[in-house]
Amino acid sequence: MVGRETEIREVEIPKGYAYEYKYADNHLSELKNPVGETIGDGDGQLEISSGSSIVPKFCLEYVRATGRRIVAVHAAHGGRSISFFVGNQPMYNSIVAKYRACLNYLNKSRRYKVGRCFYVMFQGETDTLSTSCQDYKSRYLNFHNALKSEFGFSFGALLQTGLDVKSINDGTVVLTSEEDVARIATAKAELARENDDIIMINVKAMNYHNKRPDYMLGDRYGLVHYNGAGLTEIAADSCMALLNYLGYGEAELKGVDPVIYL
Repeated sequence: MVGRETEIREVEIPKGYAYEYKYADNHLSELKNPVGETIGDGDGQLEISSGSSIVPKFCLEYVRATGRRIVAVHAAHGGRSISFFVGNQPMYNSIVAKYRACLNYLNKSRRYKVGRCFYVMFQGETDTLSTSCQDYKSRYLNFHNALKSEFGFSFGALLQTGLDVKSINDGTVVLTSEEDVARIATAKAELARENDDIIMINVKAMNYHNKRPDYMLGDRYGLVHYNGAGLTEIAADSCMALLNYLGYGEAELKGVDPVIYL
């Protein structure tokens, strides 16, 4: 999830506890909105958030609960289906290049010792348009297993799926149906229950389409993109759900069911 909110919300993180790795000039900066950077070309391009994103608030909650310092490596492009993330696709290669550069930077420094490595993926809305349940599972596993082989991630966490734009006719926006969303949500739940290193997170704010317009941008795509308030709640609740599952910073996974709700 890139984040389409243009407002830049300040997130007060204690200095020295949360950083963002910037690939273009190979350095860490104090984490704040906007996050990411626009680098790469074509199907492998990574994007900067328009303003606010989920990343600073998510990391703040992680730091508060665990006491650990955290480095965020933002690697996203809006509106990408899971097929773009499959191993050896340009998007996958951009993610690998950025993450490897971050690890090299940290490992060469005497100031940092790398602890737990994991990824959080807010992805799937575009797949509600046409991707089958089985195709989503097989492509996601390709991405997940390739990343684990490359970097030894402890786990990967997926957020539940929301709505996407199905069509725009004469200015009227048609969104994907509940059945479309449920198909990909089922794929994610099955991935989590069939693989002990994949977690699926469900949070209330991902169901706010058409219910909480004050949490949505209401742009030309209708009630699809979240504003700063919506992104903040998604970030806080998804991190808290993940932390509940982890046992608040313990090294091993503590949850019983890898499909977790908040």
